[in-house]
Amino acid sequence: MHSKKRSHSQLFLLICLNVMTLSLCAGVASATLGFSSPVFNATGSEPLSVAIGDFNHDGISDLAVADFGSDQISVLLGNGDGTFQSAINQAVTTPKSVAVGDFNHDGNLDIVAVENKANSVAVLLGNGDGTFANAQVSSTGPNPNALVAGDFNRDGRIDVAVALTGGNVGVLLGNGDGTFQTELDFASGQLPASIAAADLNGDLKTDLVTVNNNSNTVAVLLGNGDGTFQAAVTFNPGMNPHFVAIADFNRDGKLDLAVPVGSNSVSIFLGNGDGTFQAAVQFAAGSGPSGAVIKDFDGDGKLDLAVSDSFANTVSILLGNGDGTFQVPVSFAAGAAPSFVASAKFNRDSKLDLVVADQASAGVSLLLNTSVR
Repeated sequence: MHSKKRSHSQLFLLICLNVMTLSLCAGVASATLGFSSPVFNATGSEPLSVAIGDFNHDGISDLAVADFGSDQISVLLGNGDGTFQSAINQAVTTPKSVAVGDFNHDGNLDIVAVENKANSVAVLLGNGDGTFANAQVSSTGPNPNALVAGDFNRDGRIDVAVALTGGNVGVLLGNGDGTFQTELDFASGQLPASIAAADLNGDLKTDLVTVNNNSNTVAVLLGNGDGTFQAAVTFNPGMNPHFVAIADFNRDGKLDLAVPVGSNSVSIFLGNGDGTFQAAVQFAAGSGPSGAVIKDFDGDGKLDLAVSDSFANTVSILLGNGDGTFQVPVSFAAGAAPSFVASAKFNRDSKLDLVVADQASAGVSLLLNTSVR
């Protein structure tokens, strides 16, 4: 009888130890997601877009902010501790979208922006110390809304593609000195609001994707590798798409799309690897989703989404399950009317932070990642 009691006790202890081990393992594998309260950094009025780069070669991420209402680009140099120096302003007419790249091959990052009301793109050539030359301007079609940089004709020079209000994508091939050739136009859809570039079909040629706000479509333009593009093929994201981001959410080696739409959700298109996509599946976001960035915010090896919620004054984080699906959003406070969100490591702690353009606040908010792994 005594030996049986010992056996039962040992069995109970073994079960308890196993349960504890499972709990501990679960704790190691998971993370408690968190971001700090937003820290405001002043820019000009109506900031609509943010690009991140190291403009002064100090190994610290800096910001270029498109201030639509102030006709300027604000450059905020990072201090490496999650703070920034006061903005240095460069004159650019009604910038709506901004990107970075080395357009003249001098080893310094430059800034390019669309000038919405001037019908042009402006390039600010970097001096390598965080300052920039005056803008070099190249003409586009009417009212460019957004741009993306890439090498569309594989000549080693950076080109730009702009989303034009009238329904075209304008492609400006780079000359390698910060200037561009005459624009080539390709039909996209009504009121393209956002544009992205990637090789969607694995042919080593860069393709383009636009979201077309008035026609409620996503348009894919496959690249020919010479700076020209095939006719657009469209997909249905839902009503009022605002933005597009590209990544491989289900880890199958095929690129997928994330599109914030007007139903307070994000439409996920899983890619087929040939430039086509499966039907969109929607996941809840916050109110008025306007922009998105794709990163692994909780360090579990699965891509997540951060979405700027312009009506809710928040950023929603949708943790990825690694199969193309996402968990219920967790919201964190941002500034007033966040229009755009980007991500980088701003305080060197290995965690990916967020920077949000607060359209109604004349500034950007920094949210430091405080997740515990």
